[in-house]
Amino acid sequence: SCQPTVGIYNTLLSGLSQGAHRSIVSATEAEDTLESMKRLARRKGWHTKPNTESFMHVLTAFARTQHHTAGVRAEKVLRKMILYHHEQIELYREENGKEYDLVNVDNNVRRVVAPDARAYTAVIQAYSSWGTWDQALRLLTEFLESTDPHLIPDAYIFAATINAFARKAAKATAPGARRKAAKASEDILKLLIDHLLSQGTQDKSLLTSSI
Repeated sequence: SCQPTVGIYNTLLSGLSQGAHRSIVSATEAEDTLESMKRLARRKGWHTKPNTESFMHVLTAFARTQHHTAGVRAEKVLRKMILYHHEQIELYREENGKEYDLVNVDNNVRRVVAPDARAYTAVIQAYSSWGTWDQALRLLTEFLESTDPHLIPDAYIFAATINAFARKAAKATAPGARRKAAKASEDILKLLIDHLLSQGTQDKSLLTSSI
């Protein structure tokens, strides 16, 4: 009669995420906890099914570690999040006899896990801490080319990618390599400006406050 809930687990995940800047062990424990939540929901029917917040705590934990493996491990969690998103949409269809409304999510009976700009930004930040600009740029490109209505670009995902190039430039010893990284950062900044200006007044205000 006394079962843990997703809210209780999210509180635990939040604490582990906060402590991840001290050690990657906290991020690993957060990832293990996320998997435990899925198992309990599947095997015992407990109300521990992870939500978007649950995944975000784990992604943020890896981003905070600044460990050299953080980017790869965070991306694995992101891939699981994307897979879980599709599984939950299919389950929603079976349970409710209708398609999940990806555009107007408030029209749904319940919400499913949805990878969004925050999730991609956290993974890019995890890569950025070691100046892994190529992986950061790959994720940004994947994000921008997606047709998923949840994946709406904002200034933060661009800024996180620019940071990866900035760190790369800081670590480079050859002047040519530093200039190349700086030029790539400038190109991404221009891409951000073009995107925001094409979206109207609301995004223009975001441009002013974020750059």
